[in-house]
Amino acid sequence: SRFISWKRFEIAAYETRKELFDQFVLDYQSNPNRDVYVLLGSSRTAGMDRNDVESKLNNSLFYNFSAPYVGVGYEHYWLEKILDSGIRPKSLFIELDPLLMTDSSFFYSI
Repeated sequence: SRFISWKRFEIAAYETRKELFDQFVLDYQSNPNRDVYVLLGSSRTAGMDRNDVESKLNNSLFYNFSAPYVGVGYEHYWLEKILDSGIRPKSLFIELDPLLMTDSSFFYSI
């Protein structure tokens, strides 16, 4: 079947962020003098393109860890992973949606 249910799509989106993180760490290690910018958010911010941002911010690395229907638990998970890797972003952009700030948003399915 070519149909992917929302729940299955969500898991697939999360899986791509694991691969993105591995690439992020490699890029950072190869370019330690570049300023790092990170975006954490939902599908609303997922469209922000890395190339567009890096073209406007000289000598930068930009990574967008946004994924569909995520809450603060997801954002906390990635922030913790980034900081534990030793990377200290110059700027961190976090989308906060009041609709997603419920008790269940503190749990993440990664």
